[in-house]
Amino acid sequence: MVQAINQKHSEYGVASFSISIFWFLCVAIYAFIQSILPVSVAVWQVLTSFICFTTFVIPLLTLLLGIIGLFQKNRKKLFAVLGTIFSAVFLILYIGFTIYMWNVVDDPRVFYCPYLRLPG
Repeated sequence: MVQAINQKHSEYGVASFSISIFWFLCVAIYAFIQSILPVSVAVWQVLTSFICFTTFVIPLLTLLLGIIGLFQKNRKKLFAVLGTIFSAVFLILYIGFTIYMWNVVDDPRVFYCPYLRLPG
């Protein structure tokens, strides 16, 4: 029991948690700014292509870091669990939103994403 008090937090878990929280805040700020400020189309295309790519890659990275943090021995697992949960929820929401928009919107090319090559 004394060893549990002296354990340090998993570095991978802390990284997973902090990156997932930071990325969630970045996406929320991006969505807020996009809804209230008129900006040129070129700027939004660059920002949207960046968000489109990293919205899938960063949660995968944080999920991987969280899973690695869960398997570290002699470390506290709090931040690893939280980082894994946050990144998994973010990935599920992203995939669900993408599927929803793909089925609802008649022309999916409305969402500019250079990584999705759509016919037509």
